[in-house]
Amino acid sequence: MDEKEIKEIRETVLTVCEMAEGKAGFEVYASLGGGLGIEAKGGEVDSIKARSSKGVGIRVVKDHKPGFSYTNVFDEASLRNMVETALSSSVYATVDEGLIFSEAGKASTVDRIEGLVDDTLSSSREEDMIAKAIAIESEAVGFDKKIKRVRKASYSESSGFSKVVNSNGVDVEHRATYCSASVMAVAEDESGSQMGWEAMMSHLKKDIDPKWIGHEAARRAVGLLGSREIPTIKCPAVIENTVAIDLLSTLSASFFGDNVIKGKSMLSKKVGESVASECVNIVDNGV
Repeated sequence: MDEKEIKEIRETVLTVCEMAEGKAGFEVYASLGGGLGIEAKGGEVDSIKARSSKGVGIRVVKDHKPGFSYTNVFDEASLRNMVETALSSSVYATVDEGLIFSEAGKASTVDRIEGLVDDTLSSSREEDMIAKAIAIESEAVGFDKKIKRVRKASYSESSGFSKVVNSNGVDVEHRATYCSASVMAVAEDESGSQMGWEAMMSHLKKDIDPKWIGHEAARRAVGLLGSREIPTIKCPAVIENTVAIDLLSTLSASFFGDNVIKGKSMLSKKVGESVASECVNIVDNGV
């Protein structure tokens, strides 16, 4: 993703806004993304996957009725057809008196958030990414003789850009880069086999440590060898961070501010009350 592609997205959004101006309330969203992922196996490249995407969509509200359409073709005829399709689809929609678009405010002048974009990704070499995937596998295999094989030692880099403009003056952009790596190691002994998994994700390439990922996945796999079930008991427990995330994920919908406001959360009537240990602090900041 380069500046030329980002410029095209900005110009496309402006064109769509001009086409919709005066015909209805509208909100235009456009996005651009792409990336490369590497998987290693047996000390060699097992697969290379590249992806790219771009598209633009428009939501309209006319006579309190919504319409929507989108396209990934950016020529003038396709964009005009998209706008007309959104307008015509609103004719058959149900009236919603409360349907409005966000007003311009602080959200329309958001500064670039530090730490979301790694400019060095644009100069990343495929060879370096391959080396990182292979290093992850190598570290896992070399951790212990009980590690018999590794599944999906992978490393990937991607970037994304999006822009939203509406008829109420909102004009915001978001740009970010993403780096991730993961591996699954399989350990075996006389007690059987166990799998250990580890991953790292960050907006910045420097935060990803291939050797640590391979080491931790192997350590988890070896550590599970000989494990067994225990009787059901009540006792204090130390919960690993990844397990805590899984537990919280089952309740995640109740923490969303949108669900609380709409009364769809079991916590809707408990605003201001203590509902968990003081050690737990969850924030929905919308970022």
